[in-house]
Amino acid sequence: MFVMISYSEEFRKFNIYKHFKEAFRLLHKHEVKYNVDEKIINEFIKTNPEYFETYSILGTYYKDRSDKIKALKYYNLALSKEITTMQDKEEILRGMEEVSGQ
Repeated sequence: MFVMISYSEEFRKFNIYKHFKEAFRLLHKHEVKYNVDEKIINEFIKTNPEYFETYSILGTYYKDRSDKIKALKYYNLALSKEITTMQDKEEILRGMEEVSGQ
């Protein structure tokens, strides 16, 4: 017998967000120069559009690719959201400084 489990749309998006976040983390950690399609970027944003970390992750992704304009765009979007800790805010500002120095 199979039991069907129904998850809310929010839970489904959260799980997708976690997978995207891990993929971007691995790209950054291993310095993989894989270009993520804009459709994927937009899908990632849709999974958690009000969370600062979504945009901070994308800022780092574009910083790693030396795309100063997009990196700053996403870091600024991150700063426009509620940031949970000063450490998180400082990390975003550090990323912006690194981009500005490129």
